[in-house]
Amino acid sequence: MKPVYIVDYAVIDTIGFDIESNYKDLTLLAKGPQTCTRYDVTEYPHIFCTKGYEISRYDGHNIFSKLHNDLSDQLLSKAIIPSDSAVIVSAFAHSGNEVRNDFDKSFRGGMSRFSPTKLFLNNNDLMSANIAKKLKLEGFSSGVMAACSSSMFNLHYAFTCIQSGVISSAVVGAIETPIHPSVQYYWQCTSAVSTQDGGICKPFDKNRDGFVQAEGGTLWLICD
Repeated sequence: MKPVYIVDYAVIDTIGFDIESNYKDLTLLAKGPQTCTRYDVTEYPHIFCTKGYEISRYDGHNIFSKLHNDLSDQLLSKAIIPSDSAVIVSAFAHSGNEVRNDFDKSFRGGMSRFSPTKLFLNNNDLMSANIAKKLKLEGFSSGVMAACSSSMFNLHYAFTCIQSGVISSAVVGAIETPIHPSVQYYWQCTSAVSTQDGGICKPFDKNRDGFVQAEGGTLWLICD
């Protein structure tokens, strides 16, 4: 087996926007999940999981595009990325809800035109292509959807492609931006997300009642 090297990586999540701030702000997790601010929780009395770890840097509009755009900028500032690198990134998120709602209003309102930029930038399936365009990369763009394991599956896929000689380098990762009422409701209906005690995550406790949602994303540059 040929070795695969980690060149560098970028990270943005609920406690920081780079490696240094993440380590520095780890103690913020002790405060626990906070009430969602991206939407008015009183408007959705049927949603019980109204707390989570939310990236306060972003508002509700186009958060998904802003997140992967900022991650791309961060990685670009740290590493020289070969132009033939593949991009293998995906997201398990209903991240385009607000744009889809706007689109639906436009359609039902009889408007003949809707912004194609907003439409395509919020399509999860095009995220790897958008990152490739941002970074000016010419390798193939793809992504593996595996729910909460998407990042690990993407990393394994990229590793396998490098091992087999299909590619020599790749930008790989995943993004999750779930703090939206419809996504909170989605997980609530599966009985997977915590709705008690303000959202306390106790995975190994006999009284656990589900996980707590958090937002974030990462991009890794790996090569042979």
